[in-house]
Amino acid sequence: MEKRLFIALTCSDAEREGLARNQAALLSRVRKAAPTAKGNLHLTLAFLGMRDEEGEQAATEAVAAAAAVCEPVRLALGPLGAFHRRHGSIVWRGVAANPQLDRLQHTIVRELSRRDIELEARPFVAHLTLARNVRMNQGDDLDVICAELSQGLPTDLSASQADATAKSAGDAPAGGSGPAADDAAAGPRGGAAEVPGNDTTAEPKGPVPAAPAGLLPLATLHTDVSLMWSHHPASGELTYTPLATFELGKRADGTR
Repeated sequence: MEKRLFIALTCSDAEREGLARNQAALLSRVRKAAPTAKGNLHLTLAFLGMRDEEGEQAATEAVAAAAAVCEPVRLALGPLGAFHRRHGSIVWRGVAANPQLDRLQHTIVRELSRRDIELEARPFVAHLTLARNVRMNQGDDLDVICAELSQGLPTDLSASQADATAKSAGDAPAGGSGPAADDAAAGPRGGAAEVPGNDTTAEPKGPVPAAPAGLLPLATLHTDVSLMWSHHPASGELTYTPLATFELGKRADGTR
């Protein structure tokens, strides 16, 4: 059986709660939208599309190989933005520039290519999709609303929590879970999606990147990466299910 696959960083419950608050604020300002189910929130690194069992196995091997040579990823979430579509826009929350994330995404694309899995050539722009099919009230501008909501984002983490997250990110062992983006919206450098980043192998050691002025970032630490399956189970609701999850920085022999 073929499956619709993508590779992603997933969200913790606390991160999903913070993003759900962003969704609620958005829904209060627009005429219509289809919010991403809270359990589906994630950050897509590569969208693979429909793959058979052989393709799924190759993708699993690619994710494992990339995870073994990449370190845990620290992220700071930024402002809201939108991909404009004729039949309804996509609204997302952005992610501050991050060399660790760029290296992981680039490595995944490389390992997929080594296994003859080529992705659509689009730039990678890290984001977490909050809602699709967004339609505005007459006279409203979605970009203006996103900017206004970004300036009024609630404090997702207290200052002390953010400091603790940043401090622990440098030496925390792989083994937790972290954020979020979009099954059909993501794409690798040389890969698949609506979204770009700078390719670098630098390993930052400093604090979590600062968000734009006026924003208190949701600081997150992601210690694993997953191959995901997008499907509709018996309930009929779109569901993203992890098929294989690998700790970042942990080799097959258990060493780091």
